[in-house]
Amino acid sequence: FQIGSFMQSNYFTGPLGESPDGAKAREVVLKLFNRATSPIYWADWGWPNQKDDYLAIATWLKQHSIPTRGHVMFYPGWRFMPAEVVKLQSDPPALRARILKQIAEIGDATRDFGFTEYDVTNELRDLPEVHTLLGRDAVAEWFAIARKTVPNSKMALNENSILTSGGATTANQDLYLDWYRFLESKGHAPDVIGFQGHFGEDFTAPETVWKILDRFSAETTADLQITEFD
Repeated sequence: FQIGSFMQSNYFTGPLGESPDGAKAREVVLKLFNRATSPIYWADWGWPNQKDDYLAIATWLKQHSIPTRGHVMFYPGWRFMPAEVVKLQSDPPALRARILKQIAEIGDATRDFGFTEYDVTNELRDLPEVHTLLGRDAVAEWFAIARKTVPNSKMALNENSILTSGGATTANQDLYLDWYRFLESKGHAPDVIGFQGHFGEDFTAPETVWKILDRFSAETTADLQITEFD
C-alpha cells in the first residue's frame, strides 16, 4: 500500500535544501513515505524558471528508488499558465500547438526518471476556459502526445470535489465519468483517475467514500488513487 507526499522544491535546492532543516525533511520523506509526487508545473512561477529545481527533486527520488507521480503536465486555467501563453488565446491554433509542444517537452525532460504516472491535466470541471476555446478533442490530444512521449508511464486525470462535501457530489461524479468516457471514445482513456482529498469540515463518511470509489471501479478500467490529501 503506497502512501506518498508532494515534494516541495525548497527542501531539495537552495539555502533551505542545504540546511539541517532540508536534510531533516528528506530524512522524514524516506522514513514515512514509499512514493512521492514531483512538481512539473508549467507557469511563470514554474517550468521553465523552476525546471532545474524540479529535475533535482526527480533526480533525488530516482536515486532513492521512490515511485513518483509527475504533477501536472498542463494545468488548464489562464491564471496557472505562463503569461506569454495566455496571450495566445486570441490565436487558438497557435495555443493548441504550444500546449502540445510543452507536454512533449516535459515528457522528454523527465522520461529517464521513470515516473510511474503523470497527471496529464486536472480540474477540467472548474477550469473550462481552454477546452471551451479549443474543443474537447484538444484534451484527447494532450493525452495522445503524453503517451507518445513517455510510453512507459501511466497517464492520469485528476479532479477535485468527488469524495468531499459529505459525499453530495453526484453531479461532479457524473461530469468526471463523462470526461473519462469521452477520452475512452477517442482511444485515450486515462490509466489512472485521481480523487483530490482536500477535505473540510463537511467530512465524508468512510462508507460513502467506499460507495463512490466502487462506482468508479465499476464504470471505468482505471486505477483509482487518492491525491492531494489533507
